[in-house]
Amino acid sequence: WGSPECPGPPDPARFAPHGIDVDLRSRRLAAVVHGPREAVEFFEIGQSPDGPALTWRGCTVMPDGVGINDVALLPDGGFVVTKMFSLGRFAQLLSVGQMLLGATTGYLLEWYPESGFRQVPDSEGSAPNGVVASPDGRELYFAEWGESRVVRIRRGADGGVQRGYVNLGHHPDNLTWTRDGRLLVTGQIGPIGELLACGSTEEGTCPLPFSVYLIEPATLDAKLVLEHAGSAHGAGTVALEVGDEIFIGTFDGDRIGRAAFRR
Repeated sequence: WGSPECPGPPDPARFAPHGIDVDLRSRRLAAVVHGPREAVEFFEIGQSPDGPALTWRGCTVMPDGVGINDVALLPDGGFVVTKMFSLGRFAQLLSVGQMLLGATTGYLLEWYPESGFRQVPDSEGSAPNGVVASPDGRELYFAEWGESRVVRIRRGADGGVQRGYVNLGHHPDNLTWTRDGRLLVTGQIGPIGELLACGSTEEGTCPLPFSVYLIEPATLDAKLVLEHAGSAHGAGTVALEVGDEIFIGTFDGDRIGRAAFRR
């Protein structure tokens, strides 16, 4: 799976996964992985005597200098990633400065086996973070972390693009689909400088407040469904619907939060 130029399996000792997406119909799992190479790694979802198992099936290495955050699988073997910033010591420092100013740092990058990479038109943004795609791949939604909004890209059959967005009361991180086709968007509350400082936490959690919104894709109407002080849980990054609850992950902690899902 992925590109025929994939150099082989990732090094387990230096495996650093980030954003993931799953397509249960094709049993595909795609993961953004940092480390010796910046790539999307592909795994097949299977079963073992000990429970669910993943088998590595291939990769697609990013173009030079492209630092990615999240991935969304597309029909026909493709995917889209958020190019959040540029790699390289000085390029990353510049990207941090641009984030603080709310300036453009990246865009969406689409890949298909037949055509390779291309930038998605009208997808530029300040620190593009999480991304999801509609089942047909015609609509893309991404978190513009630096501008505190979620952006929708609608792609017509004629190649035209319509861009819309909704402003939120946090810095949106990741997006997930609910069973009824809406979006849960989780993000951190506070100045960008404080949020970036959480990356240097060596013990415990980053106790910054966070919130979760529920968005109607058709109208981009947003409803606040949870706000939390962070505390021992850590700054929230993602919410996933599980039964009548949402499970909440964090980028800087060792636990998963649970909360009633009040629609």
